[in-house]
Amino acid sequence: MALSADWSISGSNNLLYELRFAHKYNHESNNNIFTDEQLVKMTTKYPAQIAGLGNRIGSIQEGYYADLLVISGNRDNPYNAITQAEAKDVQLVLISGQPLYGDRAFMYKCWGNTFNYYNLNDPTIASLNDITINGVQKTIKMPVENNSFFNLCIKLNMSLNSFGSSLAPLIEAESGQIFLNPSLNYFHSFNY
Repeated sequence: MALSADWSISGSNNLLYELRFAHKYNHESNNNIFTDEQLVKMTTKYPAQIAGLGNRIGSIQEGYYADLLVISGNRDNPYNAITQAEAKDVQLVLISGQPLYGDRAFMYKCWGNTFNYYNLNDPTIASLNDITINGVQKTIKMPVENNSFFNLCIKLNMSLNSFGSSLAPLIEAESGQIFLNPSLNYFHSFNY
């Protein structure tokens, strides 16, 4: 059994919300039939196995892709910390071992820089963008230096529009003051 963020029962827009919803439902309606560890595995190990990719993803093992999520929470009860986590609790996201999103301090430290050192000629620093997610400051590494989160979203939305589609409001995000208006399918407020 696997959990995903693309079903309509909870109306969620991210996997952390799905875990919280599943944890609450399990506790209130299922008499805790599943442990927190089992719930977490329903978002990691089991989907990887179902997709036939269990030999490369879904677990932290040598030789596997290092797709990792670092969250704040109780270290003595890590599975419960994950099932209770919200987007604001995400401290770092690594894809194939590359830190791509997280708290500013972690991102700058991972990319070999500190808060106080900004060498704008450094392509790594030029590709880091500060954004605000649900009122919490985060940093995202853009795939191209000197490109902003806002510009990437505009380009992606324009590309999707050519196919009759658009970006879904996956998060309530600000970059400077960027707001995605799902009913209008564009960003309607922008201040840098």
